[in-house]
Amino acid sequence: MAMESSTSGPSRKLLSEINVTPFVDVMLVLLIIFMVTAPLLTEGIRLELPKAEGKALDDDPGQRVIVSIQKDGSLFIGKNEFTEQSEFFTKVKAIYENRPDKDIYIRADKEVPYGVVIGIISEIQRIGITHVGMITEPGRPETGK
Repeated sequence: MAMESSTSGPSRKLLSEINVTPFVDVMLVLLIIFMVTAPLLTEGIRLELPKAEGKALDDDPGQRVIVSIQKDGSLFIGKNEFTEQSEFFTKVKAIYENRPDKDIYIRADKEVPYGVVIGIISEIQRIGITHVGMITEPGRPETGK
């Protein structure tokens, strides 16, 4: 509580109003921080995904394994980069060894050659993963015509 003194004597009266300006300032700063960092938390790896119409993923990303392929061929599981394909496939195999679900999702940049994506999907299926999904941006697919 703030005390207010007057110049006319020793009497003081209490100021019972709450100053909300600092609170609003802090909330606006936090709002800006969350607006800037939220897209970074969901994306992880920057990719330019192809557009396609399809079913949206469920809202529980907790157990979901997402593989990202950048246009330079870099492979990621989540945010972990793998420089060697053999190391990447060893990690995928280790992840799925004791998992009851055999679902994996692939995010590939639209500049990645089709053959590279198919090669990775083929090797993932050879490991024993039965359900491979592709993550795209919502919208109409580009036909190239």
